[in-house]
Amino acid sequence: QYKHPKFHFTKQAAHAFASRFYLCKGEWDKVIAHATKVLSKGIKIREVQQQRSLSYSEKADLYASSREESNLLLVSAPSLWERRFRRTRFGMDFDQSIALFYTFNPLGKRWAYTLYRSGQRRFLAKFKQHFKFTNQSAGVGIPYVANVLFTTDEVLLHRAEAYAMQKKYTKSLEDMNVFLQKKTRFYTASDVLTQANLLRQNPVVPNELTPFYTLDATQNSFVKAILELQKREFFHEGLRWLAIKRFDIVVTHKLLHSANLILKKGDYRRQLQIPAFAIQQGLQKNKR
Repeated sequence: QYKHPKFHFTKQAAHAFASRFYLCKGEWDKVIAHATKVLSKGIKIREVQQQRSLSYSEKADLYASSREESNLLLVSAPSLWERRFRRTRFGMDFDQSIALFYTFNPLGKRWAYTLYRSGQRRFLAKFKQHFKFTNQSAGVGIPYVANVLFTTDEVLLHRAEAYAMQKKYTKSLEDMNVFLQKKTRFYTASDVLTQANLLRQNPVVPNELTPFYTLDATQNSFVKAILELQKREFFHEGLRWLAIKRFDIVVTHKLLHSANLILKKGDYRRQLQIPAFAIQQGLQKNKR
């Protein structure tokens, strides 16, 4: 019985973590079971369309707040990220913003996400700094930023992917349509993503997605569609890296004055190094 449960690893947060863990392992029954535990009391995902009327400050304040119903686990830490994320070197530039947020979504309508700009960079309202004064008279202190670790949005998309891998495509589409109705401008009840449209919009590209398990053509298109939803929903949050790792996706960083940086499939730079204390105990280092 926590006073602020969303800042603690509750059962709901544990089930969300388990759905992510088993997704990486390809154990689809367990993904669905844990995701359904989270979603069984009603699917409450982030109301992006409804929140469009809020100011930037209000959106940033709500995003990582315990008042946001979709948030399952939050953490707050000393950080300057809120001051810097808008200007990161490989952040969202104009071309990327057009490709991701100003094209039509799978329902043939505009995305409901609101972008803001700083110079040539575009960004979403996701971070707010909370400044804790250590000396009020001197005006000095420590900046804190709250971050979202698990949400019902992520869990819902996990379940959609697991359903697709079990070839339960109708159920997968149901979850994706629940997601899209909150992320689409001017959504109406007649807006429905069908399997035919999904397959047409997400054609199979040979060797694009290469997990350790096999994907047939339909599964490939469904997974590809879900990854596109994740890419937009979790921009700035780092979850894309999990997909890049799982599917060994090629990553290209565009540089202005030199050749592009390309992270190819199988590149050892994708590996995190094993902790030093484990290596000292005799565990072999990862290749880097």
